[in-house]
Formats: sequence, structure tokens, C-alpha cells
Amino acid sequence: MNNKEKTAWQTTLAQYRAWNEAEFRAKVCNARKKSLLQKWQEFLAIMEFGLILKPMPSKHEQHQKVEMLNRYYEQMQRLAMRNVPHGKSV
Repeated sequence: MNNKEKTAWQTTLAQYRAWNEAEFRAKVCNARKKSLLQKWQEFLAIMEFGLILKPMPSKHEQHQKVEMLNRYYEQMQRLAMRNVPHGKSV
């Protein structure tokens, strides 16, 4: 890449960064003007889009997650029981 191309790329990148920053600032300013309902609907739309992109976990992965959560809660119960003074109920 020669100096002319390198300079062109650097200029383009700087302009792209400035444009992105301006877009972000505009979104932040406009966010204050949106109602809670609009914000909630946008959040739900983003979540729906994310769920479309994310494939469902396999049955095996679901089972592993349930087992992991069960172990976690059992450990938390044991820890809570250790912190209870002897002879007193939780």
C-alpha cells in the first residue's frame, strides 16, 4: 500500500468514526424524547431479533444447564445452613 492509499484509508476511517460518533450522540439525544412505551417496544424488538439469531440449545445443553443450576442452589442452601447459628431456625 503506497502513501496515497494509506492516507486515503486513514481519512476514510477518521470520517467513519466521526459519523458513528455523531449517530451515537443523535441517538442519545433522541432517547430522552422517546416515551417509555417506545423504549420498551424497541427493547422487545431487539430481544426478538436476538432470539431469531440464537439457535435453541439442544436437549443435552438444556439438561446440563438445569443440572448446573440445581448444583448451584444446593451449594447456596448448604452455605446458608452453615451461617445459621446452632439451634435456631432459618
